[in-house]
Amino acid sequence: MMIHRELKRFAQEDRSLTWRLLGGSCTAAAICAVVVVVAHRWWVVVAAAIAFGLVRIRLAMFFHDYMHKAIFKGSRLGGLIMHVIGVWTLTSPSLWLEWHQEHHWHTGKADATAVFGGFPMMTLEAWRNAGSARRLRYRIARHPLSIGLGYLTMFLFGMNIAPLVRKPGKRRTLLGVLALHVGLLCFVAMSLGWLKAVCLVVLPLVVAHAVLAYMLFAQHCFPGIDLRDDEAWTYDHAALRSSSYFHMSALMHWVTGNLGYHHVHHLNQRVPFYRLPEAMAALPPLQNPVRTTWRSKDMLACLRLAVWDPSQARMLTYDELRAGRDRRSL
Repeated sequence: MMIHRELKRFAQEDRSLTWRLLGGSCTAAAICAVVVVVAHRWWVVVAAAIAFGLVRIRLAMFFHDYMHKAIFKGSRLGGLIMHVIGVWTLTSPSLWLEWHQEHHWHTGKADATAVFGGFPMMTLEAWRNAGSARRLRYRIARHPLSIGLGYLTMFLFGMNIAPLVRKPGKRRTLLGVLALHVGLLCFVAMSLGWLKAVCLVVLPLVVAHAVLAYMLFAQHCFPGIDLRDDEAWTYDHAALRSSSYFHMSALMHWVTGNLGYHHVHHLNQRVPFYRLPEAMAALPPLQNPVRTTWRSKDMLACLRLAVWDPSQARMLTYDELRAGRDRRSL
């Protein structure tokens, strides 16, 4: 596609800009953390912790782009800082390398297993053939509570505890990630008390991971998505028709490190996050994606989707699944 050649010119890092943006983001995070530590009113502490969590999302996107070799390629100092940010966000760099590319190569497939940064996806036929236990696991993995509690479900359990239990010999680094997280929590608790510890260590991650988990869900499970089976699947189609554009305010685009421009990122992983809006604005083929927002109507529309029906070329809701079951029983 011509779009690939045109998009390559945006896959160039401005290293000085990367450092400036990282410095500004770290400064914002430090200010939030200081307010958590020094504030006395509980509501100020909680508010600062929530703001800290939002800035943590932006820092996580620096790590994400570094792992995609979009920024800090060849920089030892930049790489060291990115690894610290990854572990700080409960993300093992080695596991990320192993799993995240699977997410890019499974996006847009009609019957995909859950991989890093993704959620399980069933076809209608797979749903009908699945036993009650598999259906229950599927519904739990995609339930709004599981998404909202991404700190526990996706990050602590899914990306650390479960892989460690399955392959303890191969996942020793995950012990270090968990130990550092628990150790930091205990150290802050002994120094400042448990309220400050929870607001400085846990609550920011609860906020960051809830936002990240929902965005990753909604950007690959939305009304209007077009999924394909393995034979018809292409990388370009998965990027442009199975990845949404998350329309939001300028502030939220800053907070999320332009994660909303997900269709552009899936088309070329090497475009730095700060150049994604520029690429979309310059290239007409990128300007007509399926859109979603933070409005409650759009969020509910995404969360209600259940399985892919190839015969109708659309996602069915759980209500439609129940209605279909009732009709077959007549």
